[in-house]
Amino acid sequence: MGTKPSKSKYHLKSTENSKVTPRENRVDSLKYSSTSLPLSPTSDYNRNGSAISRKSLDFEFDDTDVGIVIPRKLSSTGLIDVPADKYYQTRSVSLPTEQKSGPGTVDVNSPFDALGSPESPERTTSVGSNASKKIVLPVLSSRDINRFKNKKAVDEVVPYFLRKILEWGCPDKLPEETYLQYVERRKLSIRSFPNWQLKTLSVEKTPEDFDVCVLYSLIKVACHHLAPPKDLVWKEEREDKLECQLTALKEIRNEVSHNLKTGATCPTLTDQIETLIEKAIILAGQVYSLSEDQIENEKSTLVAKMKTVRETLMTSKEKNLILLKNQLQAECRRSIDKLCGMFCTNENLYLCDYQVPLRSVFFPVQLSVKGPEFTVHPKIVDPWKLLEKEPDIDPLNKIIVLEGEAGTGKTTLLKMLIHDFLNESSQKFDMLNEFDCVYYHSSRENYIYTHYEFIRSAYPDLCSQFRVEDVFNAILSSNNLFIFDGLDELSDKCIHIVQDLLLRTAKENSTFLFAMRPSFTQHVYRRANILGFSYRTFSMERIQHEEEQVQFLTLYENALSEKNPKMKGLTNAFKKTDRSLRTFFNRPTNLVLFCSLFDQSTTESICKWSQEYDVYNEVLKLYKEMLDVRFCGKRIANLDVLIDALINETCILSLKCVHKNTLFLTAEDCLNFKRSFSEKFPGNPLPIEDVLSTIFLYNGSYISGPKAFHNYTYQFPERNLQEFMASRALLRLLETNKSVRNILEETSGEPVQGSDIHKFGNVFAYAIVDLVNQRKENILKKKIRDLALVLEEAGQDELEFWSKVLSKCNYHKNIVVQASKVVEIGEWRITKRTLEAAIHMLPIKHPRQINVQFREGERTPKLLKKFLATIRDSKYSGGLTLDLWRSYSTMTPIDDLLENLRGSQCYIRRLIGCVSLSGGACIAPLLTRRCTLVVALVPPLLHDLHLLPAHKLAILEVSIKWPGSDSEPDAPPHPLPDVELGLGVRDLPAGAAPWLLNTLVALAPPTCGLDEIFLLRCGLSDQELQFLSDEFPHENRANVCCQQGIRVPCRWTVETLHQDDTRDIHLRLGL
Repeated sequence: MGTKPSKSKYHLKSTENSKVTPRENRVDSLKYSSTSLPLSPTSDYNRNGSAISRKSLDFEFDDTDVGIVIPRKLSSTGLIDVPADKYYQTRSVSLPTEQKSGPGTVDVNSPFDALGSPESPERTTSVGSNASKKIVLPVLSSRDINRFKNKKAVDEVVPYFLRKILEWGCPDKLPEETYLQYVERRKLSIRSFPNWQLKTLSVEKTPEDFDVCVLYSLIKVACHHLAPPKDLVWKEEREDKLECQLTALKEIRNEVSHNLKTGATCPTLTDQIETLIEKAIILAGQVYSLSEDQIENEKSTLVAKMKTVRETLMTSKEKNLILLKNQLQAECRRSIDKLCGMFCTNENLYLCDYQVPLRSVFFPVQLSVKGPEFTVHPKIVDPWKLLEKEPDIDPLNKIIVLEGEAGTGKTTLLKMLIHDFLNESSQKFDMLNEFDCVYYHSSRENYIYTHYEFIRSAYPDLCSQFRVEDVFNAILSSNNLFIFDGLDELSDKCIHIVQDLLLRTAKENSTFLFAMRPSFTQHVYRRANILGFSYRTFSMERIQHEEEQVQFLTLYENALSEKNPKMKGLTNAFKKTDRSLRTFFNRPTNLVLFCSLFDQSTTESICKWSQEYDVYNEVLKLYKEMLDVRFCGKRIANLDVLIDALINETCILSLKCVHKNTLFLTAEDCLNFKRSFSEKFPGNPLPIEDVLSTIFLYNGSYISGPKAFHNYTYQFPERNLQEFMASRALLRLLETNKSVRNILEETSGEPVQGSDIHKFGNVFAYAIVDLVNQRKENILKKKIRDLALVLEEAGQDELEFWSKVLSKCNYHKNIVVQASKVVEIGEWRITKRTLEAAIHMLPIKHPRQINVQFREGERTPKLLKKFLATIRDSKYSGGLTLDLWRSYSTMTPIDDLLENLRGSQCYIRRLIGCVSLSGGACIAPLLTRRCTLVVALVPPLLHDLHLLPAHKLAILEVSIKWPGSDSEPDAPPHPLPDVELGLGVRDLPAGAAPWLLNTLVALAPPTCGLDEIFLLRCGLSDQELQFLSDEFPHENRANVCCQQGIRVPCRWTVETLHQDDTRDIHLRLGL
């Protein structure tokens, strides 16, 4: 018989009938919120999937403020309640000694530390009267406790007192108006508010739901008696200024919210917060004349709230969640370490059996930051800044988009990031150490799984000890980095699962990093906008300059020269290649390809390359040589014929994979490949597995699926090579009488929709280049119309497609002639991608209209000069529009460009840019009656504005900005319906009144009436404005337009509209 249980206050209650959740009753899509604990590890299956029989114990305690998870063999509920002051106490528990299993039994070998922190002591048990063992319950570390209290102070106490200060500083706010309406009613600037805050301010009438970010921004703008938002006092460290205390509180909030591993664990942070808030209350009382009683009451409230924070005890759910998250982090690191061993440690060189360490050959390709705030001045950053997050960023800015064409290094960058995650002491990626867990999924294998499968495959050990739902909830409440590589290749079903995961983590700090091609970014933006999430976009830059390309190759040369002395001449061989071919090697994958080809080829053959076609053709030749070497020892009849047939079958397989939009071969693809070849060549002795391993890369799966790490497959070395091989298959089929669409459908076995045609763009381009190089001009003339028809049905831009074709053949004259004849569109849209092709095609074919359009953030290419000269030299007589937004916004004159139009026969319909004297003289004869000019002018060239024939223009908008201004440029103003000549003057320094007068006189001849005046941040004094009023021709009349658009019938009126005492008046000149 067993001994009688102890009558300790902490006693055990055995439960005979503990309920178990059957596997078949569990839902795949786990609809549990992050607070749907308690954790209940009641799974009745072990990690091998076999059923296990067990009965559990419930621990009951009198104190129920905090709880600790007990493994499933100890508790059916997974909960044990322990008072906070007994975190580190050892419990002695008496248990029956005779029973080896059943009620009252404790398994001493249970994995107790599965949920405990790394600092937890080892657990023991007490069994019987003769054997006394102690159970040491898992405990939280002091860092976890500090983080909990600091986060509570920042989330609850700081916002409360910021709301108080906002209430004191905005006594004139009406209850029925939103805060945005209040700001606009007071004519305050809203430029400092990001879009996500404006949305919040536009709907909220009370500050109860505002977080610290919104409150701080609103206080800076809206509160009376505080310095303007741009005043330096907000950045100073002064004890006597309320602004400084508010900024300090904001910085503490950012440290706690964004630096969870470091900034949030300071043991004295609650004391710092209390001190800062107390100072802020005293200073606010002085600024807003509060009574002594009010100040003392608020200070008492502060003491009470901070006491509550310090004495608050964690609930069972909160403690359980923290403990499981600690174990989750350890499991994640083990999983990432396993992933790195298979995928992220080395880089492979296909065509040769070399592996090089990733860290020794990683080249940091720079990123360009995309977004409306970087349209004028594009921001180029190092890849280490990929995860960097501004303190005031939108809380729902959880998406990072990494875009780049195939082969630009997206996957390599992600591999480096994953590898860097494990090296905490030498991490290069900023803010990477702030993530608790990193999850990586290669979307290219397109495996469809549920959340349930995702969790069980990622954490099999945890899921064998605890419920999958609880592990999933711990993941959702952690600060995670979810990486999806190749999102554009993911199926719609998988994308919905990713979308659901994004929604579930909306309230946490988790970040989603999506790598994709640029064509898919708009789809992601639309979904993000619908869901209410914002995003940051980074674009992989090309390795354009020869110096950077040589630096890239030098890394491989140093890493490979020890294995192969021949590789010491790698960079010298690259310098001897055709200079026109260097643009092909502007991507990392192509540079790695050059390393492989150099190892297998001679320097003489490399020097003969003149176009992209030659490089990939060399790869196919090497494939044949490698297969020949591999099978030369076997006596095989007609080996050359068999090898050619194998290459042909591989090309057909490439065409099928292009249609499926994947680089990977499934087991079914390999089986079909083997079956197809066996049917055509029955009894052939070639082992197909050896063929596949020669041509394709052999790798293990690195997706988070049930078969992770042991699902081996093949993949194409790179996408462009795949498309080139697919073009070889298409080329052979084009010799038949079948149409292009029929060929694609029969080869892939699936119907080809219009939206699928864009997948074959590069395939078509390579096929056309191949036809020209093989001198099959009859087939080219016969099929080129068919290709054009297919592209037109798919809505593909013809000029853009033929630009791609011409770039791949280095603008071969014969192909240029054929392309010029095929392009039917009457309007050419000239962008960076189509500019060079248009230079070659324009002398052969003239369109009706040429639209040169460069977006606001794009730099004006050097080739544009050559293109404008081609317009002149080819005697093009059609219409021309020049939209050069960057020139307009940055006030960079384009006179050197316009000089190339001097003597041209074209006519200008629209010009957007910055023009000075010589530029005006060049374009004056080309302007039409219905021309629109949106031009920026720089002094002192405004005296000669008569060169712009205003009497011929339908619309003329002129913006003048004084050089060296610090203000951000505005978008060009849209003309009012009754105004045809406009002038906007910005940022004029003091003493500029005479210059402005000359400008007005030049733009407003006696026949032109002055209707409106607009002077933005001009800085003119009242005396200078009076000077303008006195000196301006009396025959001109003036009306002043205020910010709201109300016209005041007077000659000159000045009204202060902003806190920083800027004068805004509106100027328009009517013809």
